[in-house]
Amino acid sequence: GRICRWVLLFQEFEFTVVVKPGKKDFGPDDLSRINSGEDAKKIEETMLDAQLY
Repeated sequence: GRICRWVLLFQEFEFTVVVKPGKKDFGPDDLSRINSGEDAKKIEETMLDAQLY
């Protein structure tokens, strides 16, 4: 279900996915691990089908 909805959403865009080994791609990983000091917030993962169209 969820993956299918993402596939349908991304079909609208033209892009290339590039995989880099972790040793060569450290910048984004470091940024994603920054601790802001705030409590983690729950992310709502549900998406209504109506939001896709």
